[in-house]
Amino acid sequence: MFGRLFILFSVAVAVVFACFPELDIFVSKLFYRDGEFFLKHEPIFEFMHDVIVPLTIVTVIVLLALLIYTYKGRKIGKYLDKKAAIFLLVYLITGPAVVTNLVFKEYSGRVRPVNSKFFGGEHKFTPYYDFSGKCDHNCSFISGHVGGAMFFLALAYVFRNRLILVLSLSFVALMALTRVVQGAHFLSDVLFAIIVNFIILKLVYYLIYKKEARLEE
Repeated sequence: MFGRLFILFSVAVAVVFACFPELDIFVSKLFYRDGEFFLKHEPIFEFMHDVIVPLTIVTVIVLLALLIYTYKGRKIGKYLDKKAAIFLLVYLITGPAVVTNLVFKEYSGRVRPVNSKFFGGEHKFTPYYDFSGKCDHNCSFISGHVGGAMFFLALAYVFRNRLILVLSLSFVALMALTRVVQGAHFLSDVLFAIIVNFIILKLVYYLIYKKEARLEE
């Protein structure tokens, strides 16, 4: 189900940031100067920050409409059918919404870079695995914006299109960069958002597209 490269990447991220948690601080400092994250207000990064919520709302509305339209067996094109609508909705709910925002971001306790002592805040830095931080709500680990961006990778699974795959991965990468540059997340926050959401994406895909998933293995 999970390729060797992804497993190696996930293990490497977990081990490296556990053994060298200061790597998070080092990366964030690259974008911090004179008491602020100096690229925070660049138009491209502000756009990426602001676009995810309205984009998600529109996506939910479209998916619900798609589910209603395809419920009795109708299709739009070759790939958009009831199964696709269910897959996209279930992944959006379980991955970005529940696991990312309602579980990790509510219980990890990790303060954001801008709230840590290294970057002018009041709270101590904690590694990704330490859930004893002082954040009580909407915490740094893991990134909700990157989790939301990962939804568009699911579209590549539905359409089986290389261009959509490249565009979705580029969107995820730019969103991850945005959140680090703005001081909203540490590097490990965005990397684990990718890892966690990709695992959920694959699990949901395997459950709903069982036949196709087996053929791809």
